[in-house]
Amino acid sequence: MNPSQTPKPQKPKNKRPNLRPPAIYIRIRPNDESGNGGHSVKEERVEKELHSFTEDSISISDNHDVKEYSFPSLVFAPDSTQKKVYDEIILNSTASATSAAAPPQPAAPKSSSNVTNGSSVNDAGLIHSFVKGYHNVLFYAYGQTGTGKTYTIFGSEESLQHTTFHNDWGIFPRLCCELFEKIGEEHKSSPTRFILQASAIEFYLAQSYDLLHDTGKVPCVLDPITYEPIGNTQMEINSMDNVFQLIERIHKNRTTAGTKMNDSSSRGHCALILTLYQVNNQFDEKELTITKWHIVDLAGAERPDKSGVDRLSGTEAMMDIYFAYRNGTEVNPGAQSLLINFELSGLMSEIHRAKENYIRGKNHSPPRQLISPSLQYISSCFNGKTLLTMVICLSQAPQHGWETWFSLEKFGAGMSKLKTPLSRVKKMSFGSLLQRTMKEEKQCLLDLHNTPEFGSPKSKYYSYRKAKVHQKQNLLLILNQISS
Repeated sequence: MNPSQTPKPQKPKNKRPNLRPPAIYIRIRPNDESGNGGHSVKEERVEKELHSFTEDSISISDNHDVKEYSFPSLVFAPDSTQKKVYDEIILNSTASATSAAAPPQPAAPKSSSNVTNGSSVNDAGLIHSFVKGYHNVLFYAYGQTGTGKTYTIFGSEESLQHTTFHNDWGIFPRLCCELFEKIGEEHKSSPTRFILQASAIEFYLAQSYDLLHDTGKVPCVLDPITYEPIGNTQMEINSMDNVFQLIERIHKNRTTAGTKMNDSSSRGHCALILTLYQVNNQFDEKELTITKWHIVDLAGAERPDKSGVDRLSGTEAMMDIYFAYRNGTEVNPGAQSLLINFELSGLMSEIHRAKENYIRGKNHSPPRQLISPSLQYISSCFNGKTLLTMVICLSQAPQHGWETWFSLEKFGAGMSKLKTPLSRVKKMSFGSLLQRTMKEEKQCLLDLHNTPEFGSPKSKYYSYRKAKVHQKQNLLLILNQISS
C-alpha cells in the first residue's frame, strides 16, 4: 500500500459523562379550615384538582381524565413535620453523590430513616459531599404564593425566636446547626482547617441586592463570568447565634407585601449562599477547596385576580417600575407580580436550554444578555459541578387546581428532564492562589482608582470594579486567617 494512502489513526471520541437527574420533592400545604386565607378549602373547585398522592407519585384530575406524575423523589403529606422534610431532602437526598467518576448509585428506599437524634449516618448525603469538598449544592423552593416555601426554608416566625433547637425550624437553621457539628468532627479528626461564610442576596425587579449590608439593603453585582454575586457582605458563621443574627437581618431587609393570598408575600427571590473554605495542611503543598451551598427561596407564582393586585401589561409594569424608582415611591404590586411570573417562566426556559445542551454533549452557561440577574445566577448552578435538588410546594385548596397542575406539569416535569454531568470541585494550590490573589487585588485597586464614580464613560464600570476589590480583599482575609 502506498504510504500516502495509509489511513490516519482515528482520535478517540470523548466519552460522554454520566448525566444525573435532580432530586425533586413535593410538599403539600395543609388545608386552611378557617375560610379566611387564600388557601381556604371552602372555595369552589375549578376544572383541575389535586386528585390523590402516594409516597412517590401525585395525580391531577379534570372532567375527563386523571394524570399521574411519577417524577417526585418523595411526596410530603400535609402533616409532614419539618424534621421529616429536612431528613429526607438533606440527609437522605437522592441527589447526593460521593464520587463524580462513579455512575449514580441506586437510591435508598424512599421510606428509609437512617437518621438518629437528628444526626446523619448517611455518608453519601449532601452534607458529606459539601463538607468533603466534592461538590457544590443547589436547593431551591418553587410554588404558588402562600404554599409554604419560606416556611420550609426558614421555619415559623415563632421558631426563629429560639437560638436553641426548635421543632419548627426550617431547612436553613437545621442545616447550619448540622454543618457546625460536622465541621467540628472533621477538624478534630484531620489536619484540615475550615471557615464557613454566609451571604444573602435578594433578586427584586430584575436587580440584585445585598441583604446583609450594615446600612440595609444595597445593590450588588454579579461576576460576568461565574454569575455569582461579588462584593457583597460575607458573614463568618460558627454558632447558631450568628445564624439567627443573619436571619433577622434578612427578614428586616427583604421585600414583602400583603396580598389576598399571603399576609407576608415575598416580592423577590432570596438566595442564601454558604461558602466553605478548607485547607488541608497534611502535605507540604497546602491545598484549598471552596464549596458553595445555594439555597433559593423563589418568589411565589401568582394570578393577579387571586392575589388582589392590578393586572398590568408588560409596558404598564415597566413604566410603573421606572417612575417608582425615579420618584422614590412604592412599586405597584401588579408590576411586581408580572415580573415575578416573567422570571419564573424564564427559569423554565433556562432549564429546558440546559437540558438540550447536555443532550447534545455541549456545556451549559447562562446567556450574557437579555436575561435577569436571578436567572443568570440560578442557571449558572446547572454547570455540572453542582448537586441539584428542589421542593415544589403545592396547595390542595379546590380553587387552586390550575396552579397545582401548572407547578407539576410545566415546572416539575420539566425540571425532572434536566440531567447534568457531575464533576468534583477542583482543589487549588494554596500558595499559588494566595500569590495570584495578591496580584489581582493590586490590579483591581488600580482599575478602581482610574475609574471615576460619576461623569465619565468609564463610570459604568465603577460598581463592578469596586465589587471586585471587595471580593479580592475578602478572599485575602480568608486565606490569611485560614493559614495562620
